[in-house]
Amino acid sequence: MNALALALSLALSAYAQPPAPKVINMGPQFREFWNAAQARSFDEQLKLWDDLVEGPHQKYFDHAVWRKHKNADWRERKRRLLQSAFRRYPELAPKIDLAFRQFEHVLGLQVDRFRQIFPDARFDLDIYAGLSPTFLGMVTSLEPGGGSPVLVFAIDSIAADAERSPALLYAHELFHVYHHTVMGPSPSAAAMSLMLWHEGMAHLVAALVNPGSSDLELLGEPRLADMASKDLAWLAREFAPVAGQKVAQNHSLYQSWFDPWAPRLRPDLPALCGYKLGLEIARRAKQYYRLDEMSRWTPERAHEEVMQSLKVFAGG
Repeated sequence: MNALALALSLALSAYAQPPAPKVINMGPQFREFWNAAQARSFDEQLKLWDDLVEGPHQKYFDHAVWRKHKNADWRERKRRLLQSAFRRYPELAPKIDLAFRQFEHVLGLQVDRFRQIFPDARFDLDIYAGLSPTFLGMVTSLEPGGGSPVLVFAIDSIAADAERSPALLYAHELFHVYHHTVMGPSPSAAAMSLMLWHEGMAHLVAALVNPGSSDLELLGEPRLADMASKDLAWLAREFAPVAGQKVAQNHSLYQSWFDPWAPRLRPDLPALCGYKLGLEIARRAKQYYRLDEMSRWTPERAHEEVMQSLKVFAGG
């Protein structure tokens, strides 16, 4: 192959490859902070945190972590949550540091595997390997009033989750990015059924991207992973009457199914039951439909499938 042909081949190969995500890794800030802060009082730690961690990434903390535009009590909340987090850092710091150092490698593997299932997937957005006591991972915006999406992961909170696999969580959130692209953004008046479908599909795809993973690694809670069929049937009966309700009009309803800190649906059941129910609905749908087809369903089609599955699970 002559030089011109080789150059052309390399150029075409590079063109065919989707661009790699831009990763903002806060590992260096974490290491600098904890090396200086671990033997200090909490007030001294908080000052070092503001200077060394939040300062270089203020928009991330303002909009993704503390959500200052929505939480008038963010200062009190920040102080309370960081005090709790810092108490765990002596035990978790080595694990957090390792997760930061491995992040690009693990994420890159997930992106490559994801594209084997969805060849059209592109992740042209900023991805943060960050710190936060308020979430594990999510797609959000760092601009007031919304803007370009970013994908954010809280490496310290992920390290504190003993059961859940970080790789599965990364794949879960990558699917949310992809789903937003092919299905379109959720309507402002999104129904509960659409939230159930979004989360169920993300869990299903995360498991497919990581074959051999267990439901415990996927869901992070033994009582969700090993839920009895009678409890799943009860959840289906409970969800069916509220499936059409709009999330924006009843946020507490959404929280009861998808928020780890919300009151339980039933005292003997764990939090986050919506994730388990959504996963089983997506698994059932995959018995009859192609994955690429399911990913592109409209909200109306997704609602139809959710309602049909709820009826089956409820025993009706």
